Amino acid sequence: MISRKTVESVLYDVITRASCSLPHDVEKSFERAIQTETSKISQRAFGATLESLKKCRQGEVPACPDTGWPLFFITMGNEVQIEGGVSALEEEARAMVAKATLEGTLRKTMKHPLTGEDPGTNVGMNMPCFSYQFIPGQSLQITFVAKGGGSECFGGSRLRIIAFADGKVGIKKAVIDWYIAAARAGAICPPSVY
Repeated sequence: MISRKTVESVLYDVITRASCSLPHDVEKSFERAIQTETSKISQRAFGATLESLKKCRQGEVPACPDTGWPLFFITMGNEVQIEGGVSALEEEARAMVAKATLEGTLRKTMKHPLTGEDPGTNVGMNMPCFSYQFIPGQSLQITFVAKGGGSECFGGSRLRIIAFADGKVGIKKAVIDWYIAAARAGAICPPSVY
């Protein structure tokens, strides 16, 4: 039986790590980009971003100011037993999202979708969001993702439609056009590479 206290501790740790620290392979990619980039300006931009990411990890501060919509992806074995059941897992997740928000690990970004009311905790209607996959066995895996709500909108991509006849070429062109338009408008997080 997994205790609620353990669930609480793990959830808070998952939220903090996901918000304040990118995986080491991402840092390695930045290091490679710094070495292979031919533009000095781009090298400096990659270097500044990498340094910022390292400081965020060390200081446990958010790596991105748009910590966005809190999402939990949970893979749970059929034999897993949690004190209080799955509903206790969700209760603790909501409590830890609120705690992380009030402590500044998550930015207060989520509002009620109809009224615009801001609870200041990132907890409310469909917040956080839970997605489950049930598998055989006794394992429990919890992944937290802070899905960005601003920079990911790609400068109006949600207002365009790609016809089936456009195929893969049309899809690629649309994504590249959206990205370039958003990068030029300053609507995406740097470094902007296209």
